[in-house]
Amino acid sequence: MQEDTIEVESNHFTTKAACYAVIAVSCAICLAIIMDANRQHVYDSLGGRLLLVVLVGVLLPWYYQSTVKRSTLTISQQVFHMKQKPDKVLHHLSMKTLVGWWIGEDPRRKSAGRGLHFDFKDSGHICLLSYEYSQFAAVERYLEVHFAHKKRHDFS
Repeated sequence: MQEDTIEVESNHFTTKAACYAVIAVSCAICLAIIMDANRQHVYDSLGGRLLLVVLVGVLLPWYYQSTVKRSTLTISQQVFHMKQKPDKVLHHLSMKTLVGWWIGEDPRRKSAGRGLHFDFKDSGHICLLSYEYSQFAAVERYLEVHFAHKKRHDFS
């Protein structure tokens, strides 16, 4: 990696950890349902309740976490390149068309983390979320060093 280029990869750790937490809680609920049915010797609705918990609490989060795609972001003095693994290019823009960038935080949704916003001429708005990139601070520092003159402070 050269000094005038930064490359970071998304990790989606928080999203996947939340899915695994839901799965763990669902498994605990299944165990509680089985133990309750054993204690009361009532097995007639056991299958339906277990099936519902497994479908909603295990299979849906498992499927969702498996569909989360990883992406690679490369920023240099010339190019903004974002690629989704394995080889789908999401954005390939010239940094000369960068109108401005800023760090934003939604006060209503603090759990969403901070967002790194980019405005490109004729290409629209791109937002990267801090919880998706473990090296979010490194991207912020890179932009401060190389593109400080395009940092937006007013949002009117």
